[in-house]
Amino acid sequence: MLARRRSSRLDEARQAVEQQVEDAFQQSLRADSSDTALLRRKSFGYLPPNLPPTDDNLRVAKQVIQDVYSLQERYDRQHAIENVACAVAMTGVSLVILDNEYFEDLDSKLVLRVANSALTSILLGLICWRFVVERNILIRRNVLPPNAAVIGMPKQLLQLVIELSICAIFVPPGTSGSFTVREWKFYIDTETNSASNGQKTSCGAPFIVDKGNCYLEYSYPFEVLGLLSLLRLYMIPRVIRNLSSVARYCYMLN
Repeated sequence: MLARRRSSRLDEARQAVEQQVEDAFQQSLRADSSDTALLRRKSFGYLPPNLPPTDDNLRVAKQVIQDVYSLQERYDRQHAIENVACAVAMTGVSLVILDNEYFEDLDSKLVLRVANSALTSILLGLICWRFVVERNILIRRNVLPPNAAVIGMPKQLLQLVIELSICAIFVPPGTSGSFTVREWKFYIDTETNSASNGQKTSCGAPFIVDKGNCYLEYSYPFEVLGLLSLLRLYMIPRVIRNLSSVARYCYMLN
């Protein structure tokens, strides 16, 4: 709804600027009055000074205006995609927390993980869509040539790969079991201690001995790996930036 209102406001602003430029052309045909000079100053970004008021130049000026507002629409689309992607990502993070902390029965966990899998697929699609929109913006800004290949965008491509890698982390439905992690504590010289004490030396409980090294062993369920989805929180600053730009834009319109 907000994006639709902003789009309509952009259309109204574009039409107003086009009308302003057209009025400047028409008044230039009649006389070089103070009103004409004022209109030209307002239209300076689109209408260079001393431009002959011909139909061709008027069409060029209107085309420039349309290009500028078309670029703004693409920025709005990119911001909308980022906001939706952040909402989807935060919903997935909430499901992971519910899975780890609040639900114990397998059926509930299965439902949560199926929902999280669907949200993850949607999120990955939104990230790819954002990449496509960003490419179009760079082409519109003449940063990239119109036929630029994806490989010709190394910075954006690296960012895409990192984002996809981060957002693709989730616990698939049906995952069960656990994994162990060893934490090294200290080393014992079994040969020296055995010779001096006359008996075999061990680390003692709760340590585990492996080649003279003493470890503490921890066991975690695989669902704990889902907490890595907290890395998706990197999207929140984008939303803050987008909302601040919306506020500035609404302020300018009002």
